[in-house]
Amino acid sequence: MLASHNSTIANTVPAMLAGINSGIALQPVPARGRGFIAQRDIKAGETVLIDWPIILVCNNLKQYCYNCLRDLSILGHSGVHCSECRIAVFCSDACLRAAKGNPAAHTADVCRVLSKADRSGLNEEDTLSLRLLAQAQALSAASNPHNAVNPTMQEAAQQQWTAFARMQSAAPSVTPLYDQQRSIRLHERLRSTSAAAGVKCMSLQDVEGVLSREGINGYGVMAQSGPEGERRIRGTAIYPLACYVNHECLPNVARVDDFDSSQYPHNTRMCFRALHDLPAGEEITQSYFPLPVGYQERQKRLQEDYGFTCTCPRCKEEASWLSDDEEAMEADAPQTAEGSQEMDTGAGAADEAYIGMFLLKYVCPVEECGGTMLPPPTGDLVPADGTTSFKCNMCGLLRTEEQFMAAVQEQ
Repeated sequence: MLASHNSTIANTVPAMLAGINSGIALQPVPARGRGFIAQRDIKAGETVLIDWPIILVCNNLKQYCYNCLRDLSILGHSGVHCSECRIAVFCSDACLRAAKGNPAAHTADVCRVLSKADRSGLNEEDTLSLRLLAQAQALSAASNPHNAVNPTMQEAAQQQWTAFARMQSAAPSVTPLYDQQRSIRLHERLRSTSAAAGVKCMSLQDVEGVLSREGINGYGVMAQSGPEGERRIRGTAIYPLACYVNHECLPNVARVDDFDSSQYPHNTRMCFRALHDLPAGEEITQSYFPLPVGYQERQKRLQEDYGFTCTCPRCKEEASWLSDDEEAMEADAPQTAEGSQEMDTGAGAADEAYIGMFLLKYVCPVEECGGTMLPPPTGDLVPADGTTSFKCNMCGLLRTEEQFMAAVQEQ
C-alpha cells in the first residue's frame, strides 16, 4: 500500500536521486503545503535544483528510447530491441542493460507484462497509464524485502518507491485525475495482463494511488512539435523533488532538460534555473503551463487538473481585464480569489505593464513554440564560448540582450 505523505525531505527523497542547491531549502508554505525557499540571494541563470527521475514512461515505443526517451530518429539506426518482448526499443545496448537493472524501467516482470498486454480498445492516454502501472507495479514488488531481488536493486527500489509513495496525491474532487471508473478499468486490464505474465498484480487502491500521484506530479517530456505546430510529448517523467516546486503564473524559475543528449543518465535529469535575481526568503516557483496561456484557460486547467484556484498577482490583475459580459458572469470570482487566504501566494502586485514586459522578455518569440527564454547559466555551467544570450528551453533559440531591447523598442 502507498505510504502516507508525512515525513521530512531527508526521509522522503534519497540524496542519490536529486541535488538541491545549498541556496534553497524545502520548508512549509502557508496554504501551499511545502515548497522551496531561497536561503540566500540567487542570481539570474543560477541552477537551483537538479533532479533525476524515479520513473520514465515512453509514449511511443517505436520513436523513443524506452529507458531514457531519446529520439531514435537521430541515431542513424533503428535502435536496439529487447530480445524477450520485442516491444521495447532502446537507443543503445547500454540503455537496454541499464533498463533491465532499474526496478522502475524494464525488469523481467515489466518485460513479461508488456509482451502479454492487451491494448485493444485503449486510447493513447490509457495505453501510457498501463505502461506506468506495469513499471510502478514492478518497482513496488522489487522494494518488498520478502521478494527475492538483487540486494542492490532492492535498496534502489525501496528508495524510489518510498519517494514516489510519499508524493502528494490528487484530491477526490479533481475528477479527471481521480476517476474511479477509469482506475477500475485499468486495474482489470493490468490484473488480466499480469496473470497471463505470471506476475502478481497490485491492488486497486495502489492503482488509484499511482494514477493520482502521476496526475499531479508527472511532467510531460516534450517532443518536436507536430507538422502544424501542435505540442507533442515523448513520455511522462516523475521526479522526487521537482514536485515540490509550486505553481505561479509569473514564475521565477523554468525547467531545462536535454533528453536527446547521448550522455545517459545525465540526459534524463531536469534542472531548474532562475529567470531573474531572487532575494533570500522568496519561494521558488514554476509555471505548470506555457507562459502565454491566458487567464481563463489557466484557471480552468488548474481547477480541473490540480483542484485549486490560482490567486497569484498575475491572475488578480488579469481577472480585472475581463469584458463586461465576462465580469457579469464571473462577478464573484475575483473577490473570492482576493479574499482567499489559503490560495493567496502573498507575492507583490503585478500591473499590466509589468506582465507585458515579463512575457515579452521570457516568452520565446518563435511562433507556436511556447518555450521560456532563460538567461545564460552561471558558475561552472557558463558556456565555453562565453555567450551571454538568452536561450529558449524548447526550441533552443538564442537572443542577445541587444535583440531583446530592439524588440522592446518595437512595441
